[in-house]
Amino acid sequence: MILAPIKDPSLLSAVRRASLPVEDVLVETEDVLRALRGGFPRVSILESESDSMVARLIRSKGSKLPILEVAPSDLRNLRSARSTVLTRQIDLDPVRLRRMIEQVARPMRWVDGLLRDLGRAAGRPLPLEFRGLARRVLEFPSLYARTEEVARHAGLTPGAMQARFRRRGLPSPFAYTVRLRALCACELLARQDATTTWVGYRMGYSSSGNFCRAFLNLTGLRPSEGATVQGRLALMTGFVAELMQAAQLKEWDRIGPLFVRAA
Repeated sequence: MILAPIKDPSLLSAVRRASLPVEDVLVETEDVLRALRGGFPRVSILESESDSMVARLIRSKGSKLPILEVAPSDLRNLRSARSTVLTRQIDLDPVRLRRMIEQVARPMRWVDGLLRDLGRAAGRPLPLEFRGLARRVLEFPSLYARTEEVARHAGLTPGAMQARFRRRGLPSPFAYTVRLRALCACELLARQDATTTWVGYRMGYSSSGNFCRAFLNLTGLRPSEGATVQGRLALMTGFVAELMQAAQLKEWDRIGPLFVRAA
């Protein structure tokens, strides 16, 4: 996930093209603020001239959130200059910008590791659309707690998205997101010094008690059991057996475009 509260349209377009097609690029202030509270962004991209409230808040995070600062005024000058066509193309080139992002961004090894383990358990590479949904849920579990939010970020109404899944003979989107969120909770619970209050907040629950009850009802595990390798493996095995069968993953290959952004 990239936080990009950018006003310059050309720069914002370049950022979107440079980002991973399976990750969110959050631009609107409300989404950015929610991500700062409950998400796991890998980098934020700011205009160096920006002194907006959200830019100041991002800068106040210090080393907790890597920041790539760019100068939109310089880019505007380059676009208007007569002899800098080549330089302009380089500055807005998505390949070069992606390279800059990767140099600054923190690696999301736990997300990549979960997706890799799911693929191994399923016995095949994960469909791109599935990875698009999974990465978004893992990086921002509280945002994707409701089907309405999943549909909004896919550009559909909840009814239209559910109909898309039904036509493919797939379980509901909620069936997938709720289990992905449970896997995310297992990852967070296993972290050193993690508390159920902190994990519950990240998952979108108002209290530790609500989170613990919901986790037990869904998984059959207490949070302390979900924090173990055995608990995580049991949850992943059940997920794959119920929702990631070979025939279901074939339908995921055909379900798009939903969760993968076009280049």
